[in-house]
Amino acid sequence: MLVATLRLGRSFGIIAANRGIQTGGLYRVVRHPIYAAYVLAFGGFVLSHPTLINGMILAGWLMVQVLRVRAEERLLMQDTRYVAYAEQVRYRLIPGWW
Repeated sequence: MLVATLRLGRSFGIIAANRGIQTGGLYRVVRHPIYAAYVLAFGGFVLSHPTLINGMILAGWLMVQVLRVRAEERLLMQDTRYVAYAEQVRYRLIPGWW
């Protein structure tokens, strides 16, 4: 999370906006490496503490993150540079899957 966040620098923001397209570092592997790191961290927590409530919280949180990624991508796909980047970096969060 830290490496991807530092890579964004001043482009980091809470609300989706086009603050410039990042294509280096972890952004060469997935289009949203910060969100991918959250999935890895939270998924690991649930694997190490497998309870029904933890699984339900993770599932709900994942749904929110998928909606967030889709909303962000709708905005970014208006930029032809991002469209070209998305063609090069196929996966949003998890390489080989989505």
